[in-house]
Formats: sequence, structure tokens, C-alpha cells
Amino acid sequence: MSQSQGHVSPVSGPLAGIRILDLSRFISGPMCGSLLAEMGADVIKVERPGGEDSRHLGPALNGMSLYTMNYNRNKRAVTLNTRSEQGRAVLSRLVAWSDVVIENYRPGTMEQMGLGYPQLDAIKPGIILTSVSGFGQTGPYKDRGLFDFLAQAMSGLMSLNGSEEDPPLLTGVFITDCVAAIYAAFGTAVALFERQRSGKGQVVDVALLDSIFSCMGTAVPAYLMAGLMPERFANRDPWAAPATVFAAKDGASLLVAAGTDPLFVRLSQVLGMPGLPSDPRFNSIESRVANRVELESMVADWVRERDAEAAYETLADAGIPCGIVADVPSAVRNPQLHAREMLVEMQHPIVGRTVQPGVTVKLTRTPGAIRMAPALVGEHNRDVYCGLLGLSEAELVVLQASGAIYRPFGPIDPASPEAPASAGNPRSMPTAAASGRPIARRRRVSGSAIRRFCAKRRPGSGRREPCRPDRVTSTDCTNPTDRFRRRQSRTRRARYPGPRPRRRCSRRSEASRCD
Repeated sequence: MSQSQGHVSPVSGPLAGIRILDLSRFISGPMCGSLLAEMGADVIKVERPGGEDSRHLGPALNGMSLYTMNYNRNKRAVTLNTRSEQGRAVLSRLVAWSDVVIENYRPGTMEQMGLGYPQLDAIKPGIILTSVSGFGQTGPYKDRGLFDFLAQAMSGLMSLNGSEEDPPLLTGVFITDCVAAIYAAFGTAVALFERQRSGKGQVVDVALLDSIFSCMGTAVPAYLMAGLMPERFANRDPWAAPATVFAAKDGASLLVAAGTDPLFVRLSQVLGMPGLPSDPRFNSIESRVANRVELESMVADWVRERDAEAAYETLADAGIPCGIVADVPSAVRNPQLHAREMLVEMQHPIVGRTVQPGVTVKLTRTPGAIRMAPALVGEHNRDVYCGLLGLSEAELVVLQASGAIYRPFGPIDPASPEAPASAGNPRSMPTAAASGRPIARRRRVSGSAIRRFCAKRRPGSGRREPCRPDRVTSTDCTNPTDRFRRRQSRTRRARYPGPRPRRRCSRRSEASRCD
């Protein structure tokens, strides 16, 4: 397992010097930005205050979503409220810094923000806009939403998975999002290459449905040109045999793919049946497919007598493509993946040791690299807004007070250039220069925090019904929750000047009013 450094400025790679503004969320857009960042591009990830929605999706470790971390490494992270006037002004300055803008909103959202491609090109001539959406920027469905599993359904992919007895099946991973991200990164790189010739930018329009539909292989032309209706073959190759999964003696499964004539000759020798290639039932690809059940039975008998590892070594030594069907624990122990540095270890300020997939594309002269661990929400606000855009400390405080940006949440290395003066205390807050009052960070109130607060309260404290730890999840115990949220909101008032109405608990009696 290779080691990666913590936070290093992107100074190498084939895309070094390319500046990318990543406005996207979830998988397809962020993964596109991450792929480009691996190759040296300087990527700034812009999130709404509090972080993008995927930061709250599981699985999580120490409160950090592994979902988000997997697709946002090598990026600097800032928070920005693009719905506010001040936020849009800052966003325009970030656009002027960028060579590429990545977004995966629904079509028309960028125009509603006043940042359609004509406006972007006016701010930064020659800019490239990479737009990833469900159905693309054109067509009758362009305004509809689409997610990965819906694209699998609509593309026909689900109809090809499983056996005839099974219902249509989804894949086990978000394959559509990943394929769309790869197409988006490819399209962005092509547009950057073309810009070197013309000096002009353009829109890279990638649709999830288009992306996964392009992976349907021969099923589409076979139907359109030959009228062949695709069948579901479970784990079999529909056009070659033997090519399927076989059960080994130790209970593991082995996939053997020996469908071509030369491979079948080798397989017949391993099976101890050198005469099979001359048998009329098996002397061609077509005849082997027609008699696949009988042929697979022969291979199954041979594999069943051996452990999967022994069968694998024998077949691999004979030059026959095969592989043990691995679960995740087995896959991450694969020595080939370790030799190819496909597992990279790095340090994260909250999670600690993190392990992520390495750089897939290996370049011999200008290799990509994992330079930065996934950033915390707004971790690089100061670095970007003050160091990059040249905002003063006073301007930064004004933006914080207005709600256009938010301070980072979580520990930051005090020695890092983006660390504020109070970074030694992760819970410290900046103060407004005019009032000296703290400007509170926006925090997400979790159920566990409410339960901890409720558990500390003493029964019989004057409320109509005392809070008991065994009832903190009950709808009857609303008073402590309101009290907790009330206490949380007190520190936020500095951000919202002017009188505010007094909030009351859900219980209307005077005795149950929040303190």
C-alpha cells in the first residue's frame, strides 16, 4: 500500500497550471474534478454553507462521510452561498480565475444564477463549462431529474443483468455516475486541448443516460440491425463458451473464460481431454455455444475436485484467463492491486488514517498523484478568499457575518497557510471587528447530541413532564429538544442583526417555556 502526502500544492502532472472550479455534488461531477486533479489541475470545490448534501450520507467514520471523501480528494474546499448577492459576486471572481467550471445542476440552473455559458465566457474568455446532468442539455427530458439507478433502468442495462428467472437487476455500484464522470473528464481534457488551437472555450455536455447507454455493447446494434432480442445469461458470456462461474471444492467460485479456439485447445489439455477440439459438438465457437450446458458440466466437474486457488494457478499457468470471484476483503488483498499502487494511504485531520483507490491512469513521464486528503467543509476559505482572490481580513469578516461564507468546521493544522489565527482551538470562532461578538459557525444538530443533552438534565425541573433518558427518542419528549436547539441558536444571533421574536417550545404552558 503506497503512502501519500498530506497537503501539497499541485505542482506536477500533465494538467499542472489548469484551474478548475468545481460546483458539482454527489458522484459524477466531483469524480470528474477529482480525476482532473489527480493529473495536476488545481481544483477548488465550492459547497453551500454547511457542506454539500452527500457529506451527510453514510457510511461515515468519526462523523465524516466516506461517500464524499472518496470523490473529493486533491481539492481545496470553500463554502459559498451562491444565492446571496455577496456570494454571487465572489463566485464571479472565482470564475475569472478558472479555466474550467464543472457543474451537475439541472439544465437551466446556471442560467438562473446568471452564470450561463455566455456570461461565463464574458467573465473569462475561453472558459470551458463541463455540465453533467441526467438527460443532457437538450431533448424532451432535459428538465427532468435522473439518478444512477434510474439511468440503469432506462438505458436497458437492468434488463441484461441476472438470469431469466430473476427480475431486472441493478449493478452493485453506481456505475452510471462513474462512467459519466470518466466521459466528463475526457471531454474536458479534449476541450482544453482544442482550446490551445483555437483559443476558444465551449460547453462539454455529458448526460448520465447517454453515458451508460454507450456501454450496452453489441446488444443495441444486434437488435437494430439483426432483430435479435437480447437474453439474460446470468454469469455467462452469451457469445462464447465455456465462459462462466464454476464452484470449487472449498466453496469459492472461479470464473473461467476460454471461449476462443486457441484458449479451448489449452483448456482441453488441462482437463485431460485433448480430443475435445476435434469433437463436432465443440469444434467451433458456434457449436460450443449451442452445446454449452454439456461443455460447462465437464469444466465444472474438474473445478469441483480442486480448491479455487489450486484451480486458478493451474489454469493461469496454462495461459487460460480465469479469476477467483473475490469479495471486498479478498479484493483489497490482491497483490496485483498493491503492486499497481491502487490503494493509497493518507492522513486526514478527523478520520486519521484513510485508504482510497489510487490513480488509475499510469503515465510514465508525467504521472498523476494523490496530493491532498479530502478537505473539510470550508477548510480552505482563508487560503482561497484571502490568498487567491486577495480579500482583506475585514472583507472576509463581512462575508462571514452576511452568511455568504462560513468558517471551517473541524481541526486544522495551525501551521498550514489556510489556518486562521485561532486554529489551535477548533471550536474557536472569529469575532466581528465592529462588535467584538463571536460569529457562530453553522452546526448540524444531530440526534445523538440532543440525547446527550437530554441525558444530563435532572428530572422534575419545573416542566410539565420531566425529560428522561429512556424517552429522549419519544415524540412526548419535545421540550428538551426545543431547549437544546434554542441554546444552539443563541450563538448564531450575531450573524442576524436586529430584533428576533422569542421562540417557544412545543409545549404552550408558561412552565414549559424555553429558558
